[in-house]
Amino acid sequence: MALSPVPIVAVILMLGTPRARSNGPAFALAWMVGLAVAAGAALAQAGLSTGGDVAGVVVFVAIGSLTVAGPVLAYLFAGERAERVLVEIKEFMIDHNAVIMAVVCLVLAAKLIGTGLGGLTD
Repeated sequence: MALSPVPIVAVILMLGTPRARSNGPAFALAWMVGLAVAAGAALAQAGLSTGGDVAGVVVFVAIGSLTVAGPVLAYLFAGERAERVLVEIKEFMIDHNAVIMAVVCLVLAAKLIGTGLGGLTD
């Protein structure tokens, strides 16, 4: 779910609340911890060296958290400019919610079909 739109939507909505300065970083940190645990569990089964496991977790978390940590960092450090952009993104997501959800459903369906077809060939 590292590239899922769900946490992106959540963080954008969170940054529009009065407690954005505390809730945004808390959400981003929790997201990163969850990614680290998932990556660690997956890489532990790969039989890599400890250094390989650590490097894999770091890269996975860095890439996977960009969509969540990016808006939070922009909000915290760019101030008013970031706030305007985040409001525009939020309005875009509200206006195009049906299309966004349709694309998400299509991607999930394609993944499920691909997995199912892959299971038929095994």
